[in-house]
Amino acid sequence: MGRRDHLTRLKRLLPGDQHSLALPVALISGPPGVGKTALAVQAAHRAVNDGHFTDGQLFVNLQGPEPGTAAAPHDVLEDLLRAVGVPTDRIPTDLDQRAATFRSFLHGREILLVLDNAANAQQIYPLLPGSPGCAVIVTSRSRLPGLMSRVDATTLPLAELCQPEAAMLIRAIIGDTRADAGPSAVTVLAERCGHLPLALVLAAEHIVSHQHHSADTLATELKPEHARLNLAEGDIALRNAFDTSYKALDEQSARMFRLLGILPGHLIDATTTATPAGITHNEAARLLHSLASAHLIRSQDEHHYHMHILLRAYAADLARKLDTQPQPTKAIHPTAKPAATPTLSPPTQPSLVA
Repeated sequence: MGRRDHLTRLKRLLPGDQHSLALPVALISGPPGVGKTALAVQAAHRAVNDGHFTDGQLFVNLQGPEPGTAAAPHDVLEDLLRAVGVPTDRIPTDLDQRAATFRSFLHGREILLVLDNAANAQQIYPLLPGSPGCAVIVTSRSRLPGLMSRVDATTLPLAELCQPEAAMLIRAIIGDTRADAGPSAVTVLAERCGHLPLALVLAAEHIVSHQHHSADTLATELKPEHARLNLAEGDIALRNAFDTSYKALDEQSARMFRLLGILPGHLIDATTTATPAGITHNEAARLLHSLASAHLIRSQDEHHYHMHILLRAYAADLARKLDTQPQPTKAIHPTAKPAATPTLSPPTQPSLVA
Protein backbone atom coordinates (compact mmCIF):
# COMPACT_ATOMS: atom_id res chain seq x y z
CA MET A 1 0.00 0.00 0.00
CA GLY A 2 1.43 3.36 -1.00
CA ARG A 3 1.24 6.72 0.76
CA ARG A 4 -1.59 7.83 -1.51
CA ASP A 5 -3.81 5.15 0.00
CA HIS A 6 -2.87 6.21 3.52
CA LEU A 7 -3.64 9.86 2.72
CA THR A 8 -7.02 8.83 1.33
CA ARG A 9 -7.84 6.93 4.52
CA LEU A 10 -6.78 9.86 6.66
CA LYS A 11 -8.84 12.25 4.56
CA ARG A 12 -11.95 10.16 5.21
CA LEU A 13 -11.19 9.76 8.92
CA LEU A 14 -10.00 13.12 10.16
CA PRO A 15 -13.04 15.39 9.69
CA GLY A 16 -15.06 13.02 11.86
CA ASP A 17 -18.81 13.17 12.31
CA GLN A 18 -20.32 16.15 14.10
CA HIS A 19 -23.26 13.95 15.14
CA SER A 20 -20.95 11.34 16.69
CA LEU A 21 -19.47 11.45 20.18
CA ALA A 22 -16.36 9.60 19.03
CA LEU A 23 -13.10 11.51 18.71
CA PRO A 24 -11.31 10.62 15.43
CA VAL A 25 -7.86 9.24 16.29
CA ALA A 26 -5.40 7.92 13.71
CA LEU A 27 -2.27 6.02 14.76
CA ILE A 28 0.53 6.02 12.19
CA SER A 29 3.11 3.45 13.24
CA GLY A 30 6.17 1.91 11.65
CA PRO A 31 9.92 1.39 11.85
CA PRO A 32 12.43 4.23 12.22
CA GLY A 33 12.91 6.26 9.06
CA VAL A 34 9.73 5.11 7.31
CA GLY A 35 8.19 8.58 7.06
CA LYS A 36 5.55 8.65 9.81
CA THR A 37 5.94 12.34 10.64
CA ALA A 38 6.02 13.34 6.98
CA LEU A 39 2.73 11.51 6.37
CA ALA A 40 1.11 13.10 9.43
CA VAL A 41 2.18 16.59 8.38
CA GLN A 42 1.03 16.09 4.80
CA ALA A 43 -2.35 14.78 5.94
CA ALA A 44 -2.76 17.73 8.32
CA HIS A 45 -1.99 20.26 5.60
CA ARG A 46 -4.46 18.62 3.25
CA ALA A 47 -7.19 18.56 5.89
CA VAL A 48 -6.78 22.29 6.52
CA ASN A 49 -6.67 23.07 2.79
CA ASP A 50 -9.93 21.14 2.40
CA GLY A 51 -11.59 23.50 4.87
CA HIS A 52 -11.51 21.36 8.00
CA PHE A 53 -10.27 22.33 11.48
CA THR A 54 -11.12 25.99 11.08
CA ASP A 55 -9.82 26.81 14.57
CA GLY A 56 -6.29 25.67 13.72
CA GLN A 57 -3.94 22.82 14.47
CA LEU A 58 -1.42 21.91 17.14
CA PHE A 59 1.80 19.94 16.75
CA VAL A 60 3.95 18.57 19.57
CA ASN A 61 6.91 16.19 19.57
CA LEU A 62 6.49 13.69 22.41
CA GLN A 63 10.18 12.69 22.13
CA GLY A 64 9.70 8.93 22.50
CA PRO A 65 10.61 6.12 22.66
CA GLU A 66 14.14 6.18 24.13
CA PRO A 67 14.02 5.89 27.95
CA GLY A 68 14.60 9.16 29.75
CA THR A 69 13.72 11.34 26.75
CA ALA A 70 9.93 10.98 26.43
CA ALA A 71 8.03 14.17 27.22
CA ALA A 72 5.88 14.03 30.37
CA PRO A 73 2.14 14.64 29.73
CA HIS A 74 2.16 17.12 32.65
CA ASP A 75 4.73 19.29 30.85
CA VAL A 76 3.18 18.82 27.42
CA LEU A 77 -0.20 20.01 28.71
CA GLU A 78 1.41 23.15 30.13
CA ASP A 79 2.85 23.96 26.70
CA LEU A 80 -0.44 23.15 24.97
CA LEU A 81 -2.45 25.35 27.33
CA ARG A 82 -0.07 28.24 26.77
CA ALA A 83 -0.27 27.66 23.02
CA VAL A 84 -4.05 27.98 23.04
CA GLY A 85 -3.91 31.18 25.07
CA VAL A 86 -4.46 30.12 28.67
CA PRO A 87 -2.59 32.56 30.98
CA THR A 88 0.21 31.00 32.98
CA ASP A 89 -1.40 31.86 36.31
CA ARG A 90 -4.55 29.96 35.28
CA ILE A 91 -2.76 26.72 34.36
CA PRO A 92 -3.43 24.12 37.11
CA THR A 93 -0.54 22.25 38.71
CA ASP A 94 -2.32 18.87 38.81
CA LEU A 95 -2.14 16.61 35.72
CA ASP A 96 -5.82 15.68 35.73
CA GLN A 97 -6.85 19.31 36.16
CA ARG A 98 -4.58 20.36 33.30
CA ALA A 99 -6.14 17.69 31.08
CA ALA A 100 -9.64 18.83 32.05
CA THR A 101 -8.77 22.47 31.34
CA PHE A 102 -7.38 21.51 27.93
CA ARG A 103 -10.52 19.54 27.06
CA SER A 104 -12.71 22.41 28.24
CA PHE A 105 -10.88 24.90 26.04
CA LEU A 106 -11.21 22.69 22.98
CA HIS A 107 -14.90 21.94 23.55
CA GLY A 108 -16.92 23.11 20.57
CA ARG A 109 -13.80 23.97 18.59
CA GLU A 110 -12.39 22.27 15.51
CA ILE A 111 -8.69 21.71 16.09
CA LEU A 112 -6.38 19.04 14.71
CA LEU A 113 -3.83 17.76 17.24
CA VAL A 114 -0.71 16.00 15.95
CA LEU A 115 1.11 13.99 18.62
CA ASP A 116 4.40 12.99 17.03
CA ASN A 117 6.79 10.28 18.20
CA ALA A 118 4.75 8.86 21.09
CA ALA A 119 6.50 6.47 23.46
CA ASN A 120 3.43 4.66 24.82
CA ALA A 121 -0.33 4.89 25.18
CA GLN A 122 -0.14 6.30 28.72
CA GLN A 123 1.64 9.35 27.34
CA ILE A 124 -1.32 10.07 25.05
CA TYR A 125 -4.41 9.63 27.24
CA PRO A 126 -4.25 12.97 29.12
CA LEU A 127 -3.71 14.88 25.88
CA LEU A 128 -6.83 13.74 24.04
CA PRO A 129 -9.55 16.35 23.40
CA GLY A 130 -13.11 15.57 24.37
CA SER A 131 -14.82 17.28 21.45
CA PRO A 132 -15.72 15.24 18.33
CA GLY A 133 -15.11 18.37 16.25
CA CYS A 134 -11.41 17.85 16.95
CA ALA A 135 -9.20 15.03 15.68
CA VAL A 136 -5.85 13.51 16.62
CA ILE A 137 -3.01 12.05 14.58
CA VAL A 138 -0.50 10.02 16.60
CA THR A 139 2.80 8.78 15.22
CA SER A 140 4.86 6.15 17.00
CA ARG A 141 7.52 3.51 16.43
CA SER A 142 5.39 1.25 18.62
CA ARG A 143 1.96 -0.26 18.03
CA LEU A 144 1.01 1.42 21.32
CA PRO A 145 -0.64 -1.56 23.02
CA GLY A 146 -3.50 -0.45 25.24
CA LEU A 147 -4.54 2.50 23.09
CA MET A 148 -7.42 0.62 21.48
CA SER A 149 -8.96 -0.13 24.86
CA ARG A 150 -9.34 3.60 25.56
CA VAL A 151 -10.11 5.16 22.19
CA ASP A 152 -11.53 4.00 18.88
CA ALA A 153 -8.30 4.56 16.97
CA THR A 154 -7.67 3.68 13.35
CA THR A 155 -4.22 2.21 12.81
CA LEU A 156 -2.15 2.88 9.71
CA PRO A 157 1.05 0.81 9.76
CA LEU A 158 3.72 2.07 7.36
CA ALA A 159 6.27 -0.03 5.52
CA GLU A 160 9.03 1.00 3.12
CA LEU A 161 8.08 2.39 -0.29
CA CYS A 162 7.65 0.26 -3.37
CA GLN A 163 10.31 0.56 -6.10
CA PRO A 164 8.49 3.14 -8.30
CA GLU A 165 7.71 5.34 -5.29
CA ALA A 166 11.31 5.11 -4.06
CA ALA A 167 12.66 6.09 -7.48
CA MET A 168 10.17 8.98 -7.68
CA LEU A 169 11.30 10.27 -4.28
CA ILE A 170 14.96 10.27 -5.37
CA ARG A 171 14.05 11.98 -8.65
CA ALA A 172 12.04 14.66 -6.85
CA ILE A 173 15.12 15.63 -4.83
CA ILE A 174 17.97 15.25 -7.34
CA GLY A 175 15.98 16.56 -10.30
CA ASP A 176 15.13 15.10 -13.70
CA THR A 177 18.53 15.89 -15.25
CA ARG A 178 20.52 13.85 -12.74
CA ALA A 179 17.92 11.07 -12.64
CA ASP A 180 17.84 10.76 -16.43
CA ALA A 181 21.67 10.74 -16.57
CA GLY A 182 21.69 7.41 -14.69
CA PRO A 183 18.23 5.82 -14.46
CA SER A 184 19.62 2.37 -13.68
CA ALA A 185 21.74 3.89 -10.90
CA VAL A 186 18.60 5.41 -9.37
CA THR A 187 17.07 1.94 -9.26
CA VAL A 188 20.19 0.45 -7.66
CA LEU A 189 20.40 3.30 -5.18
CA ALA A 190 16.76 2.82 -4.17
CA GLU A 191 17.38 -0.90 -3.61
CA ARG A 192 20.51 -0.30 -1.55
CA CYS A 193 18.56 2.13 0.59
CA GLY A 194 15.97 -0.59 1.15
CA HIS A 195 13.30 1.76 -0.21
CA LEU A 196 13.30 3.35 3.27
CA PRO A 197 12.27 7.02 2.97
CA LEU A 198 14.85 8.44 5.40
CA ALA A 199 17.69 6.58 3.69
CA LEU A 200 16.41 7.63 0.27
CA VAL A 201 16.20 11.30 1.28
CA LEU A 202 19.67 11.28 2.84
CA ALA A 203 21.16 9.61 -0.24
CA ALA A 204 19.44 12.01 -2.63
CA GLU A 205 20.48 15.05 -0.59
CA HIS A 206 24.05 13.74 -0.62
CA ILE A 207 23.98 13.68 -4.42
CA VAL A 208 22.76 17.27 -4.54
CA SER A 209 25.08 18.63 -1.84
CA HIS A 210 28.13 16.99 -3.45
CA GLN A 211 27.02 18.14 -6.91
CA HIS A 212 27.24 14.67 -8.44
CA HIS A 213 26.26 14.47 -12.09
CA SER A 214 24.07 11.42 -11.49
CA ALA A 215 23.29 8.74 -8.91
CA ASP A 216 26.03 6.42 -10.22
CA THR A 217 28.82 7.49 -7.85
CA LEU A 218 26.76 7.17 -4.68
CA ALA A 219 25.18 3.90 -5.79
CA THR A 220 28.68 2.46 -6.09
CA GLU A 221 29.79 3.92 -2.75
CA LEU A 222 26.82 2.33 -1.00
CA LYS A 223 27.56 -1.21 -2.18
CA PRO A 224 29.05 -2.14 1.25
CA GLU A 225 26.36 -2.41 3.91
CA HIS A 226 28.33 -0.40 6.47
CA ALA A 227 28.42 2.55 4.08
CA ARG A 228 24.63 2.63 3.96
CA LEU A 229 24.45 2.83 7.75
CA ASN A 230 26.65 5.93 7.65
CA LEU A 231 24.24 7.92 5.48
CA ALA A 232 23.92 11.39 6.99
CA GLU A 233 23.29 14.96 5.95
CA GLY A 234 23.57 17.87 8.35
CA ASP A 235 22.40 16.77 11.81
CA ILE A 236 20.24 13.91 10.45
CA ALA A 237 21.83 10.45 10.42
CA LEU A 238 20.30 7.09 9.57
CA ARG A 239 22.22 5.32 12.32
CA ASN A 240 20.88 7.75 14.94
CA ALA A 241 17.31 6.93 13.93
CA PHE A 242 18.01 3.24 14.43
CA ASP A 243 19.85 3.91 17.70
CA THR A 244 16.74 5.49 19.22
CA SER A 245 14.63 2.40 18.64
CA TYR A 246 17.38 0.03 19.76
CA LYS A 247 18.01 1.89 23.02
CA ALA A 248 14.31 1.55 23.91
CA LEU A 249 14.62 -2.26 24.02
CA ASP A 250 15.07 -4.23 27.22
CA GLU A 251 18.28 -6.27 27.52
CA GLN A 252 16.81 -9.58 26.31
CA SER A 253 15.09 -8.03 23.31
CA ALA A 254 18.25 -6.14 22.41
CA ARG A 255 20.27 -9.35 22.51
CA MET A 256 17.73 -11.11 20.27
CA PHE A 257 17.77 -8.15 17.87
CA ARG A 258 21.56 -8.36 17.53
CA LEU A 259 21.36 -12.12 16.99
CA LEU A 260 18.93 -11.67 14.11
CA GLY A 261 21.54 -9.55 12.36
CA ILE A 262 24.02 -12.44 12.13
CA LEU A 263 21.71 -15.40 11.57
CA PRO A 264 21.83 -16.51 7.92
CA GLY A 265 18.65 -16.58 5.90
CA HIS A 266 15.75 -14.17 5.83
CA LEU A 267 12.75 -15.92 7.37
CA ILE A 268 12.66 -15.62 11.16
CA ASP A 269 10.70 -17.76 13.65
CA ALA A 270 10.93 -18.90 17.25
CA THR A 271 11.95 -22.46 16.36
CA THR A 272 15.12 -21.44 14.56
CA THR A 273 16.13 -18.61 16.92
CA ALA A 274 15.59 -20.30 20.29
CA THR A 275 18.65 -22.57 20.15
CA PRO A 276 21.18 -19.97 18.92
CA ALA A 277 19.82 -17.57 21.55
CA GLY A 278 20.05 -20.21 24.27
CA ILE A 279 16.43 -19.75 25.36
CA THR A 280 13.18 -21.68 25.21
CA HIS A 281 10.83 -21.66 22.23
CA ASN A 282 8.21 -19.72 24.20
CA GLU A 283 10.73 -17.11 25.29
CA ALA A 284 11.97 -16.71 21.71
CA ALA A 285 8.37 -16.27 20.54
CA ARG A 286 7.81 -13.60 23.18
CA LEU A 287 10.94 -11.68 22.22
CA LEU A 288 10.12 -11.80 18.51
CA HIS A 289 6.64 -10.50 19.27
CA SER A 290 8.22 -7.67 21.28
CA LEU A 291 10.52 -6.74 18.38
CA ALA A 292 7.57 -6.80 15.99
CA SER A 293 5.60 -4.52 18.30
CA ALA A 294 8.52 -2.08 18.15
CA HIS A 295 8.53 -2.41 14.33
CA LEU A 296 12.11 -3.69 14.29
CA ILE A 297 10.95 -6.83 12.49
CA ARG A 298 7.81 -7.33 10.42
CA SER A 299 5.26 -10.11 10.70
CA GLN A 300 4.79 -12.32 7.66
CA ASP A 301 2.21 -14.53 9.35
CA GLU A 302 1.35 -15.67 12.86
CA HIS A 303 4.74 -17.32 13.45
CA HIS A 304 7.19 -15.89 10.92
CA TYR A 305 8.92 -12.54 10.53
CA HIS A 306 11.15 -10.59 8.18
CA MET A 307 13.78 -7.96 8.93
CA HIS A 308 14.45 -4.89 6.79
CA ILE A 309 17.84 -5.08 5.09
CA LEU A 310 19.13 -1.88 6.70
CA LEU A 311 17.96 -2.91 10.16
CA ARG A 312 19.61 -6.31 9.62
CA ALA A 313 22.87 -4.58 8.68
CA TYR A 314 22.56 -2.36 11.75
CA ALA A 315 21.89 -5.36 14.02
CA ALA A 316 24.87 -7.21 12.57
CA ASP A 317 27.09 -4.19 13.14
CA LEU A 318 25.98 -4.04 16.78
CA ALA A 319 26.59 -7.78 17.19
CA ARG A 320 30.15 -7.45 15.93
CA LYS A 321 30.81 -4.61 18.35
CA LEU A 322 29.01 -5.89 21.44
CA ASP A 323 28.90 -9.68 21.33
CA THR A 324 31.97 -11.84 21.79
CA GLN A 325 30.45 -15.31 21.37
CA PRO A 326 30.96 -17.10 18.03
CA GLN A 327 28.45 -16.39 15.31
CA PRO A 328 25.81 -19.10 14.76
CA THR A 329 26.46 -21.46 11.87
CA LYS A 330 23.06 -23.12 11.45
CA ALA A 331 20.89 -21.45 8.86
CA ILE A 332 17.28 -20.67 9.56
CA HIS A 333 14.59 -21.24 6.97
CA PRO A 334 15.77 -19.75 3.66
CA THR A 335 14.15 -17.52 1.77
CA ALA A 336 15.96 11.70 16.03
CA LYS A 337 13.78 15.02 16.32
CA PRO A 338 14.20 17.94 18.44
CA ALA A 339 11.37 18.86 20.76
CA ALA A 340 8.83 21.30 19.38
CA THR A 341 6.84 23.70 21.53
CA PRO A 342 3.25 23.45 20.30
CA THR A 343 1.70 26.50 18.71
CA LEU A 344 -1.84 27.17 17.62
CA SER A 345 -1.66 28.05 13.95
CA PRO A 346 -4.32 29.58 11.73
CA PRO A 347 -5.75 27.06 9.27
CA THR A 348 -4.63 29.06 6.27
CA GLN A 349 -0.98 29.07 7.34
CA PRO A 350 -0.31 25.88 9.32
CA SER A 351 2.93 25.81 11.27
CA LEU A 352 3.46 22.07 11.37
CA VAL A 353 7.04 20.92 11.03
CA ALA A 354 8.20 17.75 9.30
